[in-house]
Amino acid sequence: MHRQVYSPGSSTNYFLSAAFFIISFLLLSARIRTLRIQSEHAVRLAAIGTSDATLPKNPVMDAQLN
Repeated sequence: MHRQVYSPGSSTNYFLSAAFFIISFLLLSARIRTLRIQSEHAVRLAAIGTSDATLPKNPVMDAQLN
């Protein structure tokens, strides 16, 4: 009788731990995705900010381009 009472509790504890693990994994993956998007956005902003006018002049590259 004691085993039958204990068995559902252990299964619900296992279910709760599995659900907690899944939720934490989803939150972590979403956080990694947002960090990756933010880093790509920062790189894109940096690429936009450093246009040809702000880049230091390189005479070798200018000679190759001309």
